Amino acid sequence: MVKSLEVTEYRQAVLLVRVHAITITGSPSLFVRAYVTAPTPLDPSADFVHTGFWLASASIVGASAGDLVRAPLGGNVGAHVRVTISATQNASMPETIQARLSAGLLVRR
Repeated sequence: MVKSLEVTEYRQAVLLVRVHAITITGSPSLFVRAYVTAPTPLDPSADFVHTGFWLASASIVGASAGDLVRAPLGGNVGAHVRVTISATQNASMPETIQARLSAGLLVRR
C-alpha cells in the first residue's frame, strides 16, 4: 500500500471506488476521500496531509456490491494525493459497517 500518489504530471483526476462487498445497518456514514499531501525527503516520517480540505469525497452508503462510485477531483490536484476511508456511526445505537473496497485514480494530462 502506498501513502500517496504523485500526480504532478496530471491536470485532471477522478477517484474511482469499487464496492466488492458491503453490509451496512442503521444510518452510519462511509466515505472514501482524496486529499492533497506534500511529502518531503527532508522529513519522510511526516505525512503533511491537508485534512481540512478534500479534493474529492465519494459516499459509499447506499452502494451495493458491484457498484463503481466515482468522484471528480477539484481543479488543482497538487503534487501528491492521498486516499483515505472514513466511517462514523451513532454511539448510542448499534450499527454495522462492513465493506470490502478498492480505489484508484483515473488521471489525464
